[in-house]
Amino acid sequence: IEEEEKIEKFIKKLQTDIVEVYSPPRLVKEAKRYGLRGGESMDLRTGWDFTRQSHREAAERYVDRVEPRLLIGSPECRLFSSLQNLRRDKNTVKFQAEMEEAKNHMKFVAKLYEKQIQGGRWFLHEHPVAATSWQLEEIMELAKKENVVLSIADQCMYGLTLTGAPRDTFCRKPMRVQTSLPALEQLVRHCPGPHLSHHHEHALGSR
Repeated sequence: IEEEEKIEKFIKKLQTDIVEVYSPPRLVKEAKRYGLRGGESMDLRTGWDFTRQSHREAAERYVDRVEPRLLIGSPECRLFSSLQNLRRDKNTVKFQAEMEEAKNHMKFVAKLYEKQIQGGRWFLHEHPVAATSWQLEEIMELAKKENVVLSIADQCMYGLTLTGAPRDTFCRKPMRVQTSLPALEQLVRHCPGPHLSHHHEHALGSR
């Protein structure tokens, strides 16, 4: 027990600036360029499987221990995409089970965001503008919290291009960002229109 307490104190001393959930190391890597301390990037590709209760509990304990200044969440948006309306198996047991699992992931990440709010720290959540996940009760409740703001940004304005497409083909892919960090309200760059700046195509198929 004494050894565990020493470890806990050591972890507390390490100021963690950024932790990512549902993402491989991205902004955690960038953080180092600016003298910030990156923490975990919790994702399937880094050994975290949030379909497992034990992994969700471990992630909660980690956030409680390191108290990151900013927690960034990017849960998979596939099942919340408007393209799901085209599926013919929406009423099958299999689809309903997949959707329930997707909702559980959103509930879990919302729980982590709530920890950030309660601790006086920040979170950032991003999903496509048209994603149905924005209508989930947990996400809507977060929007009601004091100092939580929403903004929309067109990703083409940040250099998002398509693979398997002609050179310099951009993808607009508007994203909605929900955050408790006021400075991130500036993530609102909108495309003036492809006829004025660049060519757009949709991210479909192999692109």
